[in-house]
Amino acid sequence: MSQELTREAEMADVTQRIFGDTGIHVRFTPSQGRHVITMRDIKTAEVVLTSDPYTVIANEVSITNVCAACFTFRGNDVEHDEHCDVCNEAWYCNEECKAEHFEALHRIECPFMKKVKEYDIGNKFSKAKLRSLIRLLVKRHLEKTNPPKPSEEAEKSGRTGPKFVDVESLIAHDEDSEEDQEELEILAALKTVIDPIYIDGSSDEYILKLMSRSECNQFGLWSPDDDLLGLSLHPSASFFNHSCIPNCYSEWSGINLVFKALYPIPAGAELTISYIDAHSQTRQRREELRSAYYFTCICPRCTRATGKFPREYYDAFYQRYLRCPKGPGLMRLDSYQGTDPSESDTEDSSTDTKKKTKKKKKRSNTVDGVELPNKIPFGYEVRSCMTCSIQRCSPTVPGLEEYLSMFNIYEPVKYMEEPMD
Repeated sequence: MSQELTREAEMADVTQRIFGDTGIHVRFTPSQGRHVITMRDIKTAEVVLTSDPYTVIANEVSITNVCAACFTFRGNDVEHDEHCDVCNEAWYCNEECKAEHFEALHRIECPFMKKVKEYDIGNKFSKAKLRSLIRLLVKRHLEKTNPPKPSEEAEKSGRTGPKFVDVESLIAHDEDSEEDQEELEILAALKTVIDPIYIDGSSDEYILKLMSRSECNQFGLWSPDDDLLGLSLHPSASFFNHSCIPNCYSEWSGINLVFKALYPIPAGAELTISYIDAHSQTRQRREELRSAYYFTCICPRCTRATGKFPREYYDAFYQRYLRCPKGPGLMRLDSYQGTDPSESDTEDSSTDTKKKTKKKKKRSNTVDGVELPNKIPFGYEVRSCMTCSIQRCSPTVPGLEEYLSMFNIYEPVKYMEEPMD
């Protein structure tokens, strides 16, 4: 009983510190582990959470193209104006970013990053992992010796942000725990380039486990041309469990990861995202998740019916509303929803000169060669694919529970799944 109370207290602390007044609560069950639920109804495309990174590190080939402070990307082969003259491993948009980053972290990291630049290790990705590990250990040390003061806004909301303890609580997948040569090389390099005070007596096993936690939970930051710019670690994002019929998706806003609703989500529902391309068949999805994330998916679309609705109903919802008709990618609500005739050109009678108000900008996109309507009919909406940007005008996506309760009145959808063994 005391263990349960301790767990509840831990979840309450994490909820307050990381999610604050966002209406998201952290829960724990043996089957789901740590997961998040919403305490309020969420509308389609509504922002569920804006996740701040605990660490963000530029990739080796992108160091001069992205700002080390705000991660602004200037474009391939376009260097930033300011940089650290000592290590040449940190480049900035301007003096303000440079001064802010130096005071917060770079004054400590600079000699270590200079050694990393000169160190011969593995490949360009190994150096990025090494720099990320250094950043984690430096932040751990700063939290112990000089804890950051929360802002006024954070104190009001109670959302003081992630701490190192949240990184330590992340899942580390070491099922195939044979010694990885690259990890051992990074560990050896770390001991060479960093001051022992930042290792702080941590064992090799602890450092390797920390490296695994970081790698398993990092997100890639990509350029418009799909070049990897860097790696960011978002502890709050790790609370979103996987589902093959997700109700949320994520997109980048600078270095923040923004989660939005794919369709209406009722209060009390678990918030989920898809870790993989969920278009494939059940066997393929489960194999990919076992291989990459070390778990077997038990979402409603993967398991046989144990309650009111069979899994075919869930798959029909996914195929009808969320799947891109052209390939991999989820269909999210598009910002284009037609133009309103009431907002056409009007005369301004307040002056003798006739002025016209600007029309809303209409996108010229078409769907399968057919131009999108000027005004979206009542009960319809436009969605676009997150991968290929194709658009589709179709009936408004209902909530999952609403769809399931009325499944028998919808037109049948071709079922693409193979029967499970």
